[in-house]
Amino acid sequence: MSAPVFSSLVGQEAAIAQLERALTSNQTGNEMTHAWLFTGPPGSGRSVIAHSFAAALVCKKKGCGNCNDCLTALTGTHQDVEIMKIDGLTIKVDEIREVVSRASWTTSTSNWRVIVVEDSDRMTESA
Repeated sequence: MSAPVFSSLVGQEAAIAQLERALTSNQTGNEMTHAWLFTGPPGSGRSVIAHSFAAALVCKKKGCGNCNDCLTALTGTHQDVEIMKIDGLTIKVDEIREVVSRASWTTSTSNWRVIVVEDSDRMTESA
């Protein structure tokens, strides 16, 4: 049974299982990769799964879906979760440099600083 924070995802059982294994592995002292890339066509749920994974990372119960950490992460207001949405056609190198700089900031309330870059395929080649 998957964590409640992943309950809105349909047809993504394999991806959810992989993310939950990573969460469990991390909580048992194993290191987790520093970056994840979610790909798929529009409407495939890549943003939803990225936001859900962000919530699970900052949740003390691995994605309960009900605590303050989950709720604020899912709504984009958690101190340690940043959602980068782009208004223009491209993501410029200076914008990515800013994100990389903020990624090194100390966390406020959780063990992870999570930055979700939506539509990362819009990055310019230099970004």
